[in-house]
Amino acid sequence: MTAILQNGLVQTALVISAPYLVPKGIRLVQSFLNPAPKGSRAPAHPAFVNRPPPRMLVDSPRLAIFRLFLVALGVSVAVFSALSPPHNLFLSLSTPHSFLSSLFPTLRHPLDIRLATETLARAWSHSLGRPLSEPELALASRLQTLDARLAYIAYGAGPLMQCAWCRPPGTASAAGLLGTDYLLAIAPGTAVACLTALTGCGLLLSGNGRERWRAWMVLAVVTGAGVEVWKRLTWDGARGGVGGKISMLHSELHLARALFFTVLLVLSFLAPPATIPSPPPSASSLLAPAISAISAQTEGVLDRLRALSLQRMAILHKEEFREQVTTFWTSAAHDSSLARSDPQIQDVLETQFRVPGGPTEQFEKWLMSSLGPVRVQVRHGGAEGEREDEEESEGGEGEEVSLTA
Repeated sequence: MTAILQNGLVQTALVISAPYLVPKGIRLVQSFLNPAPKGSRAPAHPAFVNRPPPRMLVDSPRLAIFRLFLVALGVSVAVFSALSPPHNLFLSLSTPHSFLSSLFPTLRHPLDIRLATETLARAWSHSLGRPLSEPELALASRLQTLDARLAYIAYGAGPLMQCAWCRPPGTASAAGLLGTDYLLAIAPGTAVACLTALTGCGLLLSGNGRERWRAWMVLAVVTGAGVEVWKRLTWDGARGGVGGKISMLHSELHLARALFFTVLLVLSFLAPPATIPSPPPSASSLLAPAISAISAQTEGVLDRLRALSLQRMAILHKEEFREQVTTFWTSAAHDSSLARSDPQIQDVLETQFRVPGGPTEQFEKWLMSSLGPVRVQVRHGGAEGEREDEEESEGGEGEEVSLTA
């Protein structure tokens, strides 16, 4: 990746295409964070068709200005940190070969780490235009061994000059991992940088339901810190170097961290707020279509009834039609009375009703299951019946007949 970025043609193409690619990237990120619903199905009820679409919460002017100021400040600090990498003699003394390499020393071709210490000190003094100071001479004297130079490239000048208990990457630490001592020495600075980035992202993700994105930002920062630790622990510059030219791990990770935090701040600024769901349809809107349909059907039935009434009145208006109607209903009533008085028809009906499993037996079973056995007192007519009633009222009980008898 570093070799590709160091290519002059690639850098020129990126500079030319940046005004076109950056807006495309912003729209792509916005579509990823707030995707559109996949297809739409028309609801069956008309009340759901006319529902207003869900709308996003709008930031207040004060919150919008605060978020804009915060993202501008955070991106400016991250870009300034990327443009001001940690001191690295093998990169700062190298000649830039392109415009981007002059802005970002990490993109330069580093010097050979096998250069003599005196040559490195003279080149450093020549680039400064003055003699080296005591701290600078102390750093140059510490870079006399290859292990010290590897530690300087992998962890920077701070642990090499200030950590008295750190062992070089060539020896194993107590944990059995190479360079663990130097990693612990730079851990506070890395933790402060991650916490600062998380604070900025948390402030940008405050208000209007953006808090749901904070967990993703924490996961991204923790993942980035884990990748950085893994890169430092698994880096072996002496094995990967060809011709004394190796990757400047500390400078590359510093640039990658600054760009990563810049991307996180921009994503936090572009994170969409929560949406207000459309209110559910009211009972009146749900019942209105059914009521209108029932009203239409009722009106149709009433129209038919009115038409039938008018038709009947029109028929009975004439004498001849009225006589025919009267004759028809008279003959129908006569036929019905004859059928009811015919003994043969009565026998057939009684046979049908008393057949096992017939209507009478079914009704009796239903009555028994519903009410149970019911006793009905039988009262006899005439004076005897009155005397029996008096006797029963005095304390006696009358004759009881079961419905099931």
